[in-house]
Amino acid sequence: MAAYCSNINQTQHRYLGKETDHNVYAAELEGIGLMGKILQQSIENYTQCLMHMDSQAAIKAIGKPKHQSGQATIKRTLDILDNVKRRKPNVKIPIKWVPGHQDIEGNEKADQAAKHAANNGLASWGRPAFRTMKSAQYQQIQKETDRQWMKEWRTGNEDARKLRNIQKRPHIATGTKLYQSIQNRKYLA
Repeated sequence: MAAYCSNINQTQHRYLGKETDHNVYAAELEGIGLMGKILQQSIENYTQCLMHMDSQAAIKAIGKPKHQSGQATIKRTLDILDNVKRRKPNVKIPIKWVPGHQDIEGNEKADQAAKHAANNGLASWGRPAFRTMKSAQYQQIQKETDRQWMKEWRTGNEDARKLRNIQKRPHIATGTKLYQSIQNRKYLA
């Protein structure tokens, strides 16, 4: 994760952990927290901190926290922003969505710093202090399930070979072509 402040030309980044423990959503949330920490260091100089993000999900989670994934991360980030507001109650902290990879200087610098943190990983940061996210574990389970299914499909038993042979025949309608060709609804049951 990373954050870049153009006013003071400062970048901060941190290693969250492997993709089996965290996901991009969590990194974006933590990035908002990092930006809050940068703001804490120079809060006296500013009345507003406009944050730009390329993650609509993270912006929504901070704006209206509910029961979505990453509650510990959301709480940690909101606590940082609350501390900023306690120190300077009149400071405004709007968060604006920007499309990713659109040559926006600050976004590109933050992306480069995040890649640097991810590539250097444990070598420079040591073991991250963040708990593993359930959603990251779920994504990993889904990837492994899909990988195993594809392996069985390609090299599977006699039944899988028969199904593959039926699918490979020329002029066989499958999917939407098959369903669009049915004229009478009674055949769909």
